[in-house]
Amino acid sequence: MTHVSRKKLSSKNNELFQEALLTIFTSLERQKVIKTFSTLLTKTEQEMLRKRAIIMLLLSEGVNQDKIAEFTNTTRQTVSRIKLQLLEIPASDKSFVISKLAKWQNLKALKEAVKKILDVSPRKDILRTLQNLG
Repeated sequence: MTHVSRKKLSSKNNELFQEALLTIFTSLERQKVIKTFSTLLTKTEQEMLRKRAIIMLLLSEGVNQDKIAEFTNTTRQTVSRIKLQLLEIPASDKSFVISKLAKWQNLKALKEAVKKILDVSPRKDILRTLQNLG
């Protein structure tokens, strides 16, 4: 987990900082998003975001939490924590992210990699879910 200061911003400054961050990301091309990420985020923070996005996708598809943890090289507790955090996010926001990932050109490769993990101890309900993905 990355370090977060215990000192909270005032709501006014928090909104101002949020607007500044949104200004950076508005209408960026892919290469500029990459440059922005590498400028603003540490390698650890970038890895955390990558894993969180994939965990979110796999949770939305009903993949077993133990298998998600194994696939993403995280702990079961991390997957469970993310699942709980996702309950606080509006469904429309989650749907937006999932729909973006559903259009991802490497989604098929991800599904194949997950299937390999699942083939170690296949469960019919998970395999059915993954078959529905394809």
